[in-house]
Amino acid sequence: MYGNERPYRPVRIVPLLIGLAGAIGVGFLLTLEVKSWGALGEAGGSCETYSGPCPLGTTWMISVGFFSLLVVVPITLVWIGRSGTRAVGWVVALACVVGGVFPGLSVFNWAHGASLRTLWASPPDRPTGVETLGSWQSGSLVMRARFDEVSAYDVATGNKAWTHTIPSPEVLCAMSRTVEGGIGLIGHAAENQPCTHITAVDLASGRGLWDKVLPGAELSPSVYADVIAVSRETAVLQTEKSLQGFTLREGVQRWQQKSADMCHFDKVIAGGDQVVVESICVDHSPTIRAIDAATGKTRWERPAASGNGSANIGLLSAAPAVVYVQEVSQRGTDTVTIFDASGRASEPIQVDDGRRQLYTDTLRFTAAPIYRFFVQDGLLITQALADGQNLVVAYGLADARERWSTRVAGVQAMQVEAGQVIYLDDSAMSPSLRSVSLRDGKETYLGVTSFSWVTDDLALYLTGGRYAFVAKSASASYQHPLAVVKAN
Repeated sequence: MYGNERPYRPVRIVPLLIGLAGAIGVGFLLTLEVKSWGALGEAGGSCETYSGPCPLGTTWMISVGFFSLLVVVPITLVWIGRSGTRAVGWVVALACVVGGVFPGLSVFNWAHGASLRTLWASPPDRPTGVETLGSWQSGSLVMRARFDEVSAYDVATGNKAWTHTIPSPEVLCAMSRTVEGGIGLIGHAAENQPCTHITAVDLASGRGLWDKVLPGAELSPSVYADVIAVSRETAVLQTEKSLQGFTLREGVQRWQQKSADMCHFDKVIAGGDQVVVESICVDHSPTIRAIDAATGKTRWERPAASGNGSANIGLLSAAPAVVYVQEVSQRGTDTVTIFDASGRASEPIQVDDGRRQLYTDTLRFTAAPIYRFFVQDGLLITQALADGQNLVVAYGLADARERWSTRVAGVQAMQVEAGQVIYLDDSAMSPSLRSVSLRDGKETYLGVTSFSWVTDDLALYLTGGRYAFVAKSASASYQHPLAVVKAN
């Protein structure tokens, strides 16, 4: 011994290894705690409340992390103390704590799932509070229509590709529900006047291709849906008394049908090679007529409702024809019917069969509303409600029989593409995207978004691995009417 030197204490390897392993565990568990508590911001700081469910994986990570730390921290301190190391041991232990962060992040990301970052958002509306009247997608462009213009945005970059301005003092008063061949139809007229002017818009450039003027006496003086439509090669314009087909790009008239005496046309949609129109008559119940889009010849016409009672009709699909019928009489029923190519009706699908109720409301885009009914891969897919729970349900187009039903979170926006349903849940703060397989109804979590603006109707479009959302309005709570998200 020399002077005041401390006696040498040999390092005890086993206690040291236990202590260092505990230090790694502390870093791991602290990471789960910090990241999980931070993720609660996705639900407004708390969950299982009005804000919706807890972010994926956070419930068990917070619980496991907290209670495990109560055990692991004391063990780490005790065994590092018993190891006989001096300051260097605690430095190494601190390094091990830091080292535990990386596996903690890996487990958190696995349990929480992907985060979808907002790639870009369109500028706020001027003037504020302008409503979206309808939206389209064509290739890599998403279009949003408002009263004075239709604007197209490149989904990948957010750059505005073009703007088609409605000539002042007119306002937009109609849109085709869908687009075909890179062309969509819009209607415009003086405010509160019949929607007489129809323009075909080239969606690659925003240029007007041709214009038609319809007889004002046969048109509604307000914004009205499903009065113009596009099929694969034909633009269809409807008034109460006539239905006209024009070549899609040139605007040359192909055919015309007149309504029967004491009858008038009410709604029209088109798709593929078929036009479907609703005809309302004084002396009998409404009928559904299918028309060859190229020739204008009637393929078939069938009563929409049983008996002679009136009915509210929703045209859900043109090819095949799928129709929602809400009979007005006391003994009337609400049904969805699929018509095959010859007009043979399927067994009606009951909107409310006692077990669940199909979601038949439209999203409130006035000129081009969106039904949550989709035809894809031989299936009719829709949303339903059962005992307060949301479902995605698929029916076979051939026989209208249920193929599968999957319980899902609340649905705020929904779209279908080959092989899957994509939907955005209705969490109040940071909603999540999920997919449902069309083959078997199996759900997959796609990731949580970073925006907190799900207080409005939304249209959802998919292109190039990106998800575009068009909002009904740019309210005070959210000032961007169009936004695109993408996985990190």
